[in-house]
Amino acid sequence: MEARRASQPSYPFQLSLRIRHPAIDPTEISQALQIEPEHSFRAGEPRESSRNTAVTTVHVDSYWLGTLDLSTLLLGTALAPEVSPQMHAVAFASLDTALTVLTGSVLRRHAAFFNRIQSEGGEVRLIVALSTRKTRGFTLTPQLSKALSDLRIPVDFELAHR
Repeated sequence: MEARRASQPSYPFQLSLRIRHPAIDPTEISQALQIEPEHSFRAGEPRESSRNTAVTTVHVDSYWLGTLDLSTLLLGTALAPEVSPQMHAVAFASLDTALTVLTGSVLRRHAAFFNRIQSEGGEVRLIVALSTRKTRGFTLTPQLSKALSDLRIPVDFELAHR
């Protein structure tokens, strides 16, 4: 089952979290992360069907997809007083910096919640949607790779030619 993908970035990149779980209520995910989902459904809910069939199927897993708005997330972190407007501008222009800030301040803050999701048979993924016309490249540093590995969060890169 391939669920909805993250929307394409209007700036050089967009970061989203995708969570699948055998049974969790997506509202619980939204409350824990303090992020409203772009798309979500709960295991057992009827699936939307494009065909008019007599058989109603249901979602096997719960699903939650939320776009990570760095400006909002940074303001909600302990780093907020030290984050200047210039740092915001750098974070939006540089994927390397955005991922480092996101991992170091936002994702680590929710490590126990992510661990719970994973221990219950769920999956947490970071989606990085890149505009190939607006991004020349990026560096995935050993420190960033280790931080994501410690959180057991894989990264999916989606390339858009816009």
